[in-house]
Amino acid sequence: MLQDFFWYYIYKGFLKDCFTYSNDFMTATSRIKCIALLAIGYCNVVFAQQSTLSQQAEQAMLKATRFMSENVSTNGGYVWYYLPDLSRRWGEMEAYKTMIWVQDGGTVSVGHMLLDAYETTGNEYFYQQAERAGAAMIWGQSNEGGWNYLIDFAGDRSLKKWYATIGKNAWRLEEFQHYYGNSTYDDDVTSDAARFLLRLYLQKLDPRYKPALDKAIDFVLKSQYPNGGWPQRYPLKHDFNKAGHPDYSSFYTFNDDVIWENVLFLIQCYETLGDSRFLEPIYKGMNFYLLVQGKNGAWGQQYNMNMQVAGARTYEPAGYVPRYTFNNCLLLLKFYQYTGDRKFLAHIPDAIKWLEKVRLPERMTQNGKYTHPLFVDPVTDKPMFVHRKGSNVIYGYYYKDTSDANLLSHMPGKSNLDLQHLKTEYAKISALSPKEASQHSPLIPAPFDATGTPQAFYHLSRVEHAENEAVSETRVKAIIDGLDSQNRWLVKHAMKSNPYAGDGERKEATDAYASTNVGDTTDTSPYRDLSDQEYISTPEYIRNMQVLISYLRSNNKASDKNVIWHLNDPKQVGGFNPVVLGDPITKVEGNDSSIYFNGITDGLVLPEIPLAGWSHFTIEVLFKPDSDGPVAPRFVHFEDSSLNRGTLELRLTKDKQWYLDGFLKNGKTKKGITLIDSTKLHPADSWHRVALVYDGKKMYTFIDGKKEGESDMDFPLVTKGNISLGVRLNKKDWFKGQIREVRFCNSVKPLAGI
Repeated sequence: MLQDFFWYYIYKGFLKDCFTYSNDFMTATSRIKCIALLAIGYCNVVFAQQSTLSQQAEQAMLKATRFMSENVSTNGGYVWYYLPDLSRRWGEMEAYKTMIWVQDGGTVSVGHMLLDAYETTGNEYFYQQAERAGAAMIWGQSNEGGWNYLIDFAGDRSLKKWYATIGKNAWRLEEFQHYYGNSTYDDDVTSDAARFLLRLYLQKLDPRYKPALDKAIDFVLKSQYPNGGWPQRYPLKHDFNKAGHPDYSSFYTFNDDVIWENVLFLIQCYETLGDSRFLEPIYKGMNFYLLVQGKNGAWGQQYNMNMQVAGARTYEPAGYVPRYTFNNCLLLLKFYQYTGDRKFLAHIPDAIKWLEKVRLPERMTQNGKYTHPLFVDPVTDKPMFVHRKGSNVIYGYYYKDTSDANLLSHMPGKSNLDLQHLKTEYAKISALSPKEASQHSPLIPAPFDATGTPQAFYHLSRVEHAENEAVSETRVKAIIDGLDSQNRWLVKHAMKSNPYAGDGERKEATDAYASTNVGDTTDTSPYRDLSDQEYISTPEYIRNMQVLISYLRSNNKASDKNVIWHLNDPKQVGGFNPVVLGDPITKVEGNDSSIYFNGITDGLVLPEIPLAGWSHFTIEVLFKPDSDGPVAPRFVHFEDSSLNRGTLELRLTKDKQWYLDGFLKNGKTKKGITLIDSTKLHPADSWHRVALVYDGKKMYTFIDGKKEGESDMDFPLVTKGNISLGVRLNKKDWFKGQIREVRFCNSVKPLAGI
């Protein structure tokens, strides 16, 4: 609205006169100067609006954090939900007022987010509150170096009472029914707590955090089995046998990515701390995936000490699990990229074949909503479904059969797997040579050639989706306006539970609670509150803060960034040493140089996408396509870790002309837009400037200064990934011709005269 008023005022009061006065009074040059001044004024108006909203966003972040820190937190730590008067509170279960939660959504997640806020704004208050969260985590760290799901500042006596009452009666949360007195890797508890301490230490290299970090690292290292696996809990305990099921907490555990999260944490330690002692446990951890993979290619959630597929909680039978088989295959592809060792690829086809075999029959897919069962019988390859009878944990029980009726609500028994994605990734990555695959591996010896030092360069936050999300001003304003008079973001429909009321007494084997989250009134398992009751929500606080952080980051990155690659040496482009495919050569024409690609084997692959993190951008290329090259070459191709990608392509005609194809694809929605018009032809064997532009809502293509294509497009912020010149990243569709210059800018208008 302000922009509209500005232009109306300009027209009525000044601009109109610029074009109605006589030529004697207003020369053409003066008119141009006039328009330029007006454009500057308009930009200043827009900039002022943008700055104001950014300031409002940071103020909202401060207000919300002050409220949460000073009114809600317990010694700097958090649970998940609170009644507004703080009379009751919940983590995954109801908590005492002296408790904080470690699991995702609680203290560690807040700590990560506060460090993100500090890195984005530079405001020390956010860092101080992250330090308080760190101090709470250090207080709750076990003597061995790990963490439990929750921390009780009232100590062991209080915690034992909680387990014997509230924890014991949570029918569907068996992991809380017994007090082990040790630490857990379940739900990424210990590995992410350790990662948070690593970030806190690296932020300012503050030696105060090094002892607790070292203790956490030692815990991860000493808890690894000699064969490379990890247990769910450590130190090892074997004292909770439920309903005839063995204590599974010492078993080799894939559930909740226990092994992968520990491998990832050690890789992050190796990248930032540089200690070679991490390499052996990293490789052992990766090799463990191959050690226990079935002959059919499948994996289970757990394996006992005899390396046999094992069950865990009484509603998790011993069986193969399609979801973990799918995820583990994707990890094996990553391990190949880490190591260049093709043994990690060898049995992925077996897994894919098995996943095809154990698809749900059509009658069980619920009209295509699901593709696979959660559990598969390791002998028959038939689906196994779990159910329950009873009213409470004392007399209720779980059982399995082959019927998909009356499934559990907290573990529905079915999943949806995108097998085509796995097949595509396998085809793409297995086509790479070991050298190509591992060129960016954090484990291969190489100098550090990125910005600064590894301690500051690597971003270790778990939360990447929010950082990579393009945030609209409308959403930012809604979040700011959502703060109430006490600076709270209140929500409805939080997870709550029945107050502890003693052990259950109802003995009948009813089906009344077969598909509910909670049993009778003695069940302390959480369930969703469908009333209009409002809650203080730590996850909502984290989500809203991350959106505002993303917005501020986007604005910070949008401050006139231009990256220009002059292509005059295939071995050095934009400060990178690209992977050189074939033998592209340098061509010199007068004072200008370019790189020539032969259309058969020549290409360049670079390890970083310059437009990463930009909400709007221009990619501009100065190039000269040969008329006798391949008919549909790609001369620019980028793709990130979230499968967001873009290409600049052309189509050659028989009469030595070409037309442009500009393409963007959203990796999350899998929707791609192609801008192509075969009627807009241009001569080959001559120089042209082409551009692909994205303004946050629409994409455009330009050729030699003229717009040729336009379409609505939802395209997220690009993350880490690769970009290729002269060929697609998968080494197809080679370009024949010369490229002199590639420009990237965060402006929605093309550069250099486009």
